[in-house]
Amino acid sequence: MICAPGPAAVGPHQRMRSRRSTRNNNSLNEVSRSNPGLKLNAKSYQRTGQPGATQTCFKKAKGYRGRRSKLFRYAKDATMKGQYWAYRDRKTRKRTFRYLWIQRLNAAARANGMTYSRLAEGLKAAGIGLDRKILADLVVSDTTAFKSIVEQAKRALDDKAKAKGKKAA
Repeated sequence: MICAPGPAAVGPHQRMRSRRSTRNNNSLNEVSRSNPGLKLNAKSYQRTGQPGATQTCFKKAKGYRGRRSKLFRYAKDATMKGQYWAYRDRKTRKRTFRYLWIQRLNAAARANGMTYSRLAEGLKAAGIGLDRKILADLVVSDTTAFKSIVEQAKRALDDKAKAKGKKAA
């Protein structure tokens, strides 16, 4: 038996493939009969009629690629991972900035004849309450101000050593 090519050529375990019927396609742009508030689109459902948690999950997943922004199951996992990474990396960012400030202070202190640990001790002895962020900013923006702070720290360390020498004697 010779079969003609095209949709009529169907084997015993195959479905017959036919063209889409036009009578069903007309209903795509109409309002859904079961849920009048939900409008059907040719591509997908609009997400306006979904409950709060699902809707906020899709809002958070906006911009993700593929099914991570389209399907709730994957969008939920993607947003949970994203929130976990954001929380973790906010802590990491604080840590790395602190390391950067300490490196800048150490380099500037050594340029002024002091180490970072001696500078920190001198600042405490002098009663200077500037934190690492402000000091590192001074190193970059105003070197003369930082130099005067280092001089104050050196004087405070000398006074501390003299007071310790008098106390021992």
